[in-house]
Amino acid sequence: MFRGLRPYLAIVESQFRVIAREVPELISIVLIVYMFIGVLYLGGRLIGSGNELFSAATGYDDPFRYQLVGVSIIAVSMVVLSSMSQFANTEMLSGRIDSLSLTPVSVNIAIAVSSIPFLLAMLLVFGLSISPVIAYALSSYGFVSVALSIAALVVGMVPVFIFGVLISMIVLVYKAPQIVNLVQALFFILSGALYPIYVLPHILRLAAGGLPVTHIIEVSRSLLLAGAFEDGFRGFYTLAALSLVYVALGYILIRRFGSLLRYRGV
Repeated sequence: MFRGLRPYLAIVESQFRVIAREVPELISIVLIVYMFIGVLYLGGRLIGSGNELFSAATGYDDPFRYQLVGVSIIAVSMVVLSSMSQFANTEMLSGRIDSLSLTPVSVNIAIAVSSIPFLLAMLLVFGLSISPVIAYALSSYGFVSVALSIAALVVGMVPVFIFGVLISMIVLVYKAPQIVNLVQALFFILSGALYPIYVLPHILRLAAGGLPVTHIIEVSRSLLLAGAFEDGFRGFYTLAALSLVYVALGYILIRRFGSLLRYRGV
């Protein structure tokens, strides 16, 4: 049994080495999150924007914590998107994925286990960038609020992993590397990271509702900033159902694009 696990363990070990080389870059992402939120917060203070107006618009009292949650989750999603798309792109171009199909190793399982190091990197970035909010939630609402928020992050990032793999395949098929930046921009605009999504036009609100990051942010804010466990659980169930839909669609599309890549000889 353990012999059959060796190829998968080798994949995980290889990706851990990649993540280890990128730790300084991950730390820089955390610092950028704090700098960005700090500039927004100070800008709001300088122009005299009071918390009363912000509270009326969002339902939350603290703009710093509100935006820190949103931007931290967006930063994590961008790390996952770029890392997974780069990983899949490299593996396909090198021919390693095709070579796996000639062995007893399952390609789908290999891609899944390769996400484990990225998941840990994601939790590192999230934990460091949102640490003031975690400290506040622990003191105000207890450990359960933080644990549920992390669970929502893990569940909600499954579709983002799938997005990353699909994007790499689309880039290879259509020779359009700019699509990665486009998807990241859409995530940022539609997620409600800095503002409530109800300010968006109706059609964009519908699109935002189909993005997992939107629900991760809403669940995390409910749990970490308000201790609203009922809203948090409801959002978590919605997020889990959405993730299952993405997994099913992702499985079909990954197989489709994989066949197309092999047909084109990419």
